[in-house]
Amino acid sequence: MAFNPNPLQQQLIDALERMVEGKPPPADEIDALIKALRFDQVIVEVRSRELSETQRTLEECKRRCAELYEQAPVAHVTLDEAGRICELNAAATALIGLPARKLCDSLFPARLVSGETDRFYQYLRLCRQQRAPLAGEFTLRVDNAARPIQLLGAPAISASGEWLCRAVLIDITPLRIAEQQLQQCEARLRILLSRPPEYPKEDDDGNLASELHDQLCPALAALDSDIAWLSEKLDNCPPEVLDKLLEMARVVTDSADAVRHAGEQLRSLYPEYGGLAASINRYAAQFEKQHDIICALDLDLAGIELEIEPANALLHIVKEAMANVARHAGASQVTVRGRCEDDAFVLAVEDDGRGFDEEKLRERGSHVLRNILQRAQSIGGSVRIKSRRGAGSTITISIPLSRLAGVSRHDRKK
Repeated sequence: MAFNPNPLQQQLIDALERMVEGKPPPADEIDALIKALRFDQVIVEVRSRELSETQRTLEECKRRCAELYEQAPVAHVTLDEAGRICELNAAATALIGLPARKLCDSLFPARLVSGETDRFYQYLRLCRQQRAPLAGEFTLRVDNAARPIQLLGAPAISASGEWLCRAVLIDITPLRIAEQQLQQCEARLRILLSRPPEYPKEDDDGNLASELHDQLCPALAALDSDIAWLSEKLDNCPPEVLDKLLEMARVVTDSADAVRHAGEQLRSLYPEYGGLAASINRYAAQFEKQHDIICALDLDLAGIELEIEPANALLHIVKEAMANVARHAGASQVTVRGRCEDDAFVLAVEDDGRGFDEEKLRERGSHVLRNILQRAQSIGGSVRIKSRRGAGSTITISIPLSRLAGVSRHDRKK
């Protein structure tokens, strides 16, 4: 490679050549050249220090990135084209159930259940061919147990030019459990709905509806929260990975909607047998036995013939309000009142519990109160909440008589 001196270097070369020839340059020219060399040396030293500082900063960044990778709550693993584990973080070792020293340089498909090896290598080939992030579901063997996971892999190239698959491992066990519970509940629901309508099994229906609400809905809500948390942690991941998480969230949301719909179908059987007052009486008796809370009923429904839709909505409102009292109020008595006032039917659920701060409730929101409001609005009603700490609470629902079949203000006066 040819040497191309800069102007200062060229001046130094010319001066040396003249000195060799016995024709040294003048003293002032040599002094100027020495000053220029010293100045250039200062510049080189400054740049050398800047380069050293930059290198130290780069090494510190690399160290911090390595720490973040190792301590990340999301399981990361890097595989080569043979499916060999090149590196993985602590979350991945916890998920797979073996220490890193045993996993590094081992084949990832050896950790899968029997019969999934071919499908895994097909997944790797697809990931390489598409040159884009790819999702696949597999089952790990962990302590002689099966653990379903989702593998979200993206192609990468190593420093030496070798193809790699950098992947995120997601434990989807909660999703599988929720799916199984949903299938079991759907099977029970089909059996219950196949019974003749003249022989409803209220206890079975109520138990199944409670099971749907108390067990499956919280599991689905927890899974939805986990997916949202995981989405926040994967901001720098490829869009395809985040799209897959959003798809999972939509599946969970749809499942939760299906569960709520199933529960409503079960509960909607009640008002058809004996009317709203009889249904509230039956539920109050069951509520007293289950929660050891006194239930007082003051219902004046004479002359009111409710259609099924408003009857169902009112019964659901009473049930949700009383269940909320049992869970949170710490009450010894709950009272349900219902009567016509002017041009409206007014239903109130009152308790003597610990009460709550209305302003904080409006700021924080409540799933149960939102449901009550939605049900009331669906039949043209309004909701009023009155409470204060230590003085219990009252939820009042007012529905225009025009929205209730079989009654009017004139009928009530007569």
